Amino acid sequence: MDTLNYRRARFIYNAAREAALAAEAPIVPELYDMREPAFREQFEQVIEKQMGPERSNNAAQLHQDWVEAYEKMGWVYGPVRDRDKKTHPDMVPYDQLGHLEKDKDAVFVALCEIARKWIHKEGADCDDQQGLEAIARTAQVVLATSSRRNKNGIWVWSKDVGHEEHQRALDALEAALEREKPPGQHAGEGEET
Repeated sequence: MDTLNYRRARFIYNAAREAALAAEAPIVPELYDMREPAFREQFEQVIEKQMGPERSNNAAQLHQDWVEAYEKMGWVYGPVRDRDKKTHPDMVPYDQLGHLEKDKDAVFVALCEIARKWIHKEGADCDDQQGLEAIARTAQVVLATSSRRNKNGIWVWSKDVGHEEHQRALDALEAALEREKPPGQHAGEGEET
């Protein structure tokens, strides 16, 4: 069913997948529509929560929630991701993840914010020009702190950038979005989900 939440979930998942491809991450899962129904159901529940006032930008907590959701679907830790055996090497505590795996969690948070603000029901007003300019400024911060140019001059996600730089980029995103809110409005207030 092509609901708003489904469209947001598909966008977030497939965009995160593309980021993993660009970073040459060790695990790049299949496209969203090729995932098993149980996965899509739980992922869409996560996305629904991420679109509301109870959303989280804590990558470590979101990773722990992901591990628990996978465990409920019968997955266990394994050195190789195997969809048939339901094993995944990222089913470990957040602090045991490598750079690229932590990056995926940070990218997820940023993509959720983009989907929340700019993927709407048909006919809904898009955020104003100031909001669009704020996300453009934030994208520049993210690029400056988490990417580099390759030998051909193309921007690529950098494996060499540490988690602290990505956290600073997420903090900059949050600060930019906070500055764009009308005085007295708190996170999630007055925003259509």
